[in-house]
Amino acid sequence: MKHTIVAALWMAGVLTSFAVVPVQRSTPVDARQKLLDDVASLNENLVEFAIDGDVKKIGETAHAIEAALPRLRTAVPATTFAAIESRVRDQGTAVKAGNGIATALASVEIYRLLQEAIDPKTRVIPIQVALLDYAGFKILSLTKGNAVQWADVNATVKEAASFWKQVEPRIGSVALRTMMGSIMTGLGDASATKDPAYAGFAAKMLLDSVDLVEGQFTPK
Repeated sequence: MKHTIVAALWMAGVLTSFAVVPVQRSTPVDARQKLLDDVASLNENLVEFAIDGDVKKIGETAHAIEAALPRLRTAVPATTFAAIESRVRDQGTAVKAGNGIATALASVEIYRLLQEAIDPKTRVIPIQVALLDYAGFKILSLTKGNAVQWADVNATVKEAASFWKQVEPRIGSVALRTMMGSIMTGLGDASATKDPAYAGFAAKMLLDSVDLVEGQFTPK
């Protein structure tokens, strides 16, 4: 089953020829959108630091996220802020406990909340692409746990497939669509067989491929 994804890697040599889907340039984002994007990026970084076990960067990044809360309070709806604030508390508790997996999982949920709060009208790249990142990081984080929560992995794999299905028709490259399809198949296989190494590998493949998907929407 792993050959499904490994074979997709062979196509990397043709990825430079991907056609870019024509899009209109968006107007400059306002301060609110920039804030949401910046804090989302901090959480994305924190997931990576937590998985890597970089204690210094974990502490610094978690502090920066917490420091952004007063500005976020007025930038998002009250219900969204309450959810973010709750997750930031979970994140802080996990950081203090030295629990990298819990830190990563709290961070991916904050990342999703922030991405979903960004005004769709300001986006050049569809939100589903950011949510593919979310799914990849969540699956990768879940597979690092001592006792993998396969129900959560399976649910996230299904979400990833849904996100890809929504954005796939807008991808101009046949090679990229084929590769992403192989990755989705691999994620499903890994979840079905409860193979954490395979699921983690497939999640990394998804994360690497999201950059290529983003490139389909970025004007040159």
